[in-house]
Amino acid sequence: MNDLSLGERERRILEAVSSLARSLQAERERLARRLGQLEQELDVLASRLDGEPALIAPALPRRS
Repeated sequence: MNDLSLGERERRILEAVSSLARSLQAERERLARRLGQLEQELDVLASRLDGEPALIAPALPRRS
């Protein structure tokens, strides 16, 4: 890596940081969707505890 110019090293660092930022954004979006699913499931469980009939929507397939 000593062969690389300062500009090339900076470019690679910026690319790595940009890639990490995109990965974090994608993970945040995935977690936000999952949180929405869990909130719906909690609403169903709370309805059951309250004795009200629950509207159950099919679960989305899990991504692994």
